[in-house]
Amino acid sequence: MADSLSSKLIEGAYRAATAGQATRLAMNNQINDSLAQMWKSSKNTIDSRKKALDETVQKVLASAGDLPTEEYEALYDKLQEGRGQFIFGNNKNRALAISDLNKKAKDYSEYKDVRLQLSEAVANGDLMTGFEESEKGMQLMGLLEDGAKLVEKTCGEGVKCPDKGRMGVMIQDSEKVAEAEEEMEFVHAELDRIAQDAEVDEFGNPMYTPEQQVELEELDRLAIELQGTIDNGGEEWVSVSNIGSMIETKNTTAAENISTLGNALLNESENVGIGDAEFNREKIARKVESEIIGDGDLKSLVYDRMIDGRPSSFFEDTVSFIQDNTWEDLGVAIEEGTTTDQQLTEYAKFIGIDGQEIDSFDGLDEEEKQIIMETYAERQERGMRKKAEAEEYVKNNPVSGVNVTDGISREEAELITKAMTEDPLYKDILKKELTNYFTEFMSNQWEAGKAGRKQQVVKNTETGALEVYNEPIEVTEDNL
Repeated sequence: MADSLSSKLIEGAYRAATAGQATRLAMNNQINDSLAQMWKSSKNTIDSRKKALDETVQKVLASAGDLPTEEYEALYDKLQEGRGQFIFGNNKNRALAISDLNKKAKDYSEYKDVRLQLSEAVANGDLMTGFEESEKGMQLMGLLEDGAKLVEKTCGEGVKCPDKGRMGVMIQDSEKVAEAEEEMEFVHAELDRIAQDAEVDEFGNPMYTPEQQVELEELDRLAIELQGTIDNGGEEWVSVSNIGSMIETKNTTAAENISTLGNALLNESENVGIGDAEFNREKIARKVESEIIGDGDLKSLVYDRMIDGRPSSFFEDTVSFIQDNTWEDLGVAIEEGTTTDQQLTEYAKFIGIDGQEIDSFDGLDEEEKQIIMETYAERQERGMRKKAEAEEYVKNNPVSGVNVTDGISREEAELITKAMTEDPLYKDILKKELTNYFTEFMSNQWEAGKAGRKQQVVKNTETGALEVYNEPIEVTEDNL
């Protein structure tokens, strides 16, 4: 079915490019319908996989992480191979056999704990957003399924290597494949260069110098190694002790720090003292950078929803800024010029300011409506800046599957955002973006705190009348 659907897409795209305007529109609709079918099929596959994973997780949890029967059978076969060495070997061989047995026992025990740890992380929702669907995540989820997964680390004949005889798993890495393919292009270019530089005999055959011959042999060895990496999908052996470090979980410490700092600023703003009524952005930005962003892995801060009450993450917000969108695309059914209170409230809830800067529980007053409209205008302006930044990034760093010349779709925005946030050269910019993102939340908390400030009743020094102030003002003997 996949091949048939791909053929339809190719045929539809060709016909859309050569048809008249009316026919082109019809063909584009056909393409969109096909893409919708692909998305639906993909979603069904993901939903089916999630259901199967949930069942597998519950099975592992019920057995307290105990290993599948096939794993024990494989261990038995492996131990039988060394039985003769122990029975008929000398003291040294027996000692080595016992040492090998103890190491394997440790590996199997750790593997049991890792499977339990992974199952608990899935069941408790502790995994980082998107990890289950990632290349690495899906392979680790596969370790929870039945079947023998552990593989003994082997080395070449007579070669000593770390972890020899230990148990681990084979993990593929598409990034290693991409790196190998890129390096292979370099190898081919070097081979062409040497061939062009070489002298030729009377029959046109190249005559390589000893130096060129050495270089060719080295390139040939490298090409074989690279081709092996490409053929096996970048597969490498990973020890049991390192499997746990591959599990990517939500940065709960950062989330707690965000909540703690945000609540502290809310309370401080409600009880602000005289002369200290403004939000100190620079001070708080430094605090966010040191206590939340730090120097560690930023992936959880990017992909996970770190702010309580906000239905989106930094990644999701950035995607919505980059893509071509209207209010409808943002999940709110609003037509230009018809901003009803209900629609404004829906938008405020969507972007996470309801209950903070405004409170729609008792309806919207004019000031709250203005806040929502200004927030919308500000987000639109920010979106234009982010979109321009994304287009510039793609111009200098082409992203597969993205063509910004005809606008930026949701899928393209996700690809661009993922490429930017995971680009090592972009890390310093990303840290600044994250700092600004969470500092803005702190600013919103401060503004929300203003609504809870106690009113002050003071006497107008000119008229003598009593007046009510929501903002703290200086109280003197004249207006007391």
